[in-house]
Amino acid sequence: MSVQPLFLSIKMQEKLISVYLKWILGQTAQTGWIQIREDATNSDLYRRFKQFIGLDLEEDSIRIIVNSSAIPADHLLINDYNIRDGSTVLAVMRLRGS
Repeated sequence: MSVQPLFLSIKMQEKLISVYLKWILGQTAQTGWIQIREDATNSDLYRRFKQFIGLDLEEDSIRIIVNSSAIPADHLLINDYNIRDGSTVLAVMRLRGS
């Protein structure tokens, strides 16, 4: 009798972290919690942020700021900016005139 190897497909669970988001739009400031993947990029954060606030903004109209530094596009949040579960992130939006 021959024994066949058993292969298991194991999908790694994505680890989510909660980030406290403060966003400023014109004269209005609001806050809320969002969840993002631990290995999220700046682009991932922009997409999640736009979903959360319900506005379809261009990425270049949003600046994500952590510890007084703007996050450049596609940098890993956790590794490059020490964003952890419970961190506060500031999003500043500028509106363009029509």
